[in-house]
Parts: sequence; structure tokens; C-alpha cells
Amino acid sequence: MANWSGSDWAIFGVAAFIAVSALVRLMVGRRNSLLAELEQRTAEAQRKKQAADVGRK
Repeated sequence: MANWSGSDWAIFGVAAFIAVSALVRLMVGRRNSLLAELEQRTAEAQRKKQAADVGRK
């Protein structure tokens, strides 16, 4: 690393930016899918609870 020129550092910086950007996009996509699944499970649980409450009355 001590012998790196300016263009070497520029290439390294661009590669690091691309890698971090790709990782962030993957993480955001995973977070969104987990949130959607959690919302679906919550809605289903609420529907089941409401159906059970109606059945008791």
C-alpha cells in the first residue's frame, strides 16, 4: 500500500464504493422482505383473533 499511486487509490475507492453500495442494497431488500413477512403474519394473527372473538360471542 505504501507504493500506491493516486490512480490506484482512485480505483480502490471506486471499488469500495461499489461494494458498499451493493451490500446496502442487499440489506435493504432483505429488511423490506422481512418487514413484509412480519406485517403479513401480524395481520393474519389479528384476523384469527377477531374470528375467535366473534366465535365466542
